[in-house]
Amino acid sequence: MTATVPDEVPDDMRDHPVVNLLAHVADGLLDPVRRVALDPGRYLDPATAPPDVLAWLAILLGMGDELDTPPKAHQRRILAAAVDLHRRRGTVSGLRDLLRLYGADAQITEQLNDGPPQVTIRVTLAEHSLADEVSDAIARSVPVHVRTVVVFER
Repeated sequence: MTATVPDEVPDDMRDHPVVNLLAHVADGLLDPVRRVALDPGRYLDPATAPPDVLAWLAILLGMGDELDTPPKAHQRRILAAAVDLHRRRGTVSGLRDLLRLYGADAQITEQLNDGPPQVTIRVTLAEHSLADEVSDAIARSVPVHVRTVVVFER
C-alpha cells in the first residue's frame, strides 16, 4: 500500500489543524496521479483507458484527427489498430483495413504505369454520415504524390 500525504506529516505537526487540512487537500490532489503511477497499463490500453484519456492516447499514437466520431467503441477500435495501421500506412492493405474500422467496404485500384500514380477507391459505407470522416482518413493515409479518386457508392 502506498503512503498518503497525511501519513508523511511529522508526528509533532499532525495535530495542527492547518497542517492536517493541507495534507488532506494535497492527498486529494495527488490521488489521480497516484492511481496512474500504480497502474499505467490501464491508461495506455485503448480497451481499458477511461473515456477522457482516449483523445490524449490518440494524440500520443499520432491519430488525433481520426477520433472525431463520438462512439467510444469506435474510438477504441481505431486506437487498438493504430500501431499496425501506421506500419502499413500508404499501402492498399493498410487503407482497406482502416476503412473497415469505419464499417466501409472498399475496392481499391492502383494505376502505376502511365503518368503520375493514381489510386481509385470505391467505398460502400454502412453509415453514410461517416462519409466526410472517411474522406479525411483516406486523405491522411494515401501518400501525397498519389492522385486519389474517391467514389462513394450505395
